[in-house]
Amino acid sequence: MRTSSRLIHRSLLLSFASALIAPGAIAAASTTATGSLSVEGPDAPLVISLKHAYYVSGPDRFDETKTVRSIVFTADDQRAAIDACPDMRCAMLSSSDGLQIEIGDDGTVNWWAHVAPVQYSSTTGGDALKLSVDSAGRVAGSFKLGGSGATTAVEFDASLIRDFSKPE
Repeated sequence: MRTSSRLIHRSLLLSFASALIAPGAIAAASTTATGSLSVEGPDAPLVISLKHAYYVSGPDRFDETKTVRSIVFTADDQRAAIDACPDMRCAMLSSSDGLQIEIGDDGTVNWWAHVAPVQYSSTTGGDALKLSVDSAGRVAGSFKLGGSGATTAVEFDASLIRDFSKPE
């Protein structure tokens, strides 16, 4: 009997541990990007590889009654930095080179590109952003941009990692 209860206890413990580990593994698997970002530098183009895509949402910085959805693309893992942010502004490339896009309700995309020491920003529309998945919890697709000082072609799959309109 004793062996049987130990097996049951171990089985329950393993099930509990798997339940704790699985959500983190799923979230990590759905923050991926594949592509590059190039900005016009003072002497030559500055280029980085984009490997991570972080989907965040929160109050619009100009009208807090509106919610904005953004994707932050980076070369380095910025998950812990974004998790530590007190507000959405902090999550927007505050300490890393990369690209941030803000998905507009009207089909426009505001974008900001930063590769030290250069940054560019503008708005684009049309088919620059193609989403194959567009839900409150996940976005996936591609973003292409050429001109205005920055060029990028990136494919991504990003689950919502932070909603700044909800208290933690």
